[in-house]
Amino acid sequence: MQRAFYYGDLLFESISIKNGEIMLAERHFSRLIKCAAILKYELDSDFNINEFVKQIKKAIQQSQIKEKQNCRIRYTLHRTGDGFYLPLSNKSQYFIDVFEAKTNMSDGSLNIGIYKENYKSRGPLSNIKSGNALIYVLASIWAKQHSLDDALLLNDLGNIIESTRANLFWTKDNVCYTPPLSEGCIAGVMREEIMSKEMVIEKACKMEDLLNAESIFLTNALSNKKYISLSL
Repeated sequence: MQRAFYYGDLLFESISIKNGEIMLAERHFSRLIKCAAILKYELDSDFNINEFVKQIKKAIQQSQIKEKQNCRIRYTLHRTGDGFYLPLSNKSQYFIDVFEAKTNMSDGSLNIGIYKENYKSRGPLSNIKSGNALIYVLASIWAKQHSLDDALLLNDLGNIIESTRANLFWTKDNVCYTPPLSEGCIAGVMREEIMSKEMVIEKACKMEDLLNAESIFLTNALSNKKYISLSL
């Protein structure tokens, strides 16, 4: 845990459990494996989707949550090696937190502003759910200070890429759009699920795209589509 605390050297998956079923388990596992490879984590040779599911079910059984009750899982994978910036080992360990199933986005339309005090850089690390999350923390504080439900983030080009908690989609002339991963947004599992089932065009998002949109909505693994209104 030392490296996770000092350097944010960790990955995590926020997973929805409904009626005892692990939602989008294969997509969460696939993303975890891909991101672990990017961060050079060494995983146990027997770590597979079945072991991943087994670990989660065991954590739920050991929690105060009833087996068939809806809940939320945070699965965290971190590097265990000592050292400073250079780890002495790339071995990894996991721990799992179990929470009651409270939605992380309010019901109804969300009132959202655009956070402009900091920008998110583009690159492979921008697509990962890691411990380097200060921009999300600060944008969430900014949203609360302005009585908003959430905040949209900008990349280093000034394009809108996501909210602090979800991927961004918008529609225009019955066509659905979302920013590409190259813009710096998180590679969300619900984003991936939607794009596997619906026709979605990846397009850099400018302010005028949202102002002229027929609808704007957010998605993540814990909530259904949440439509938003902009507060400018």
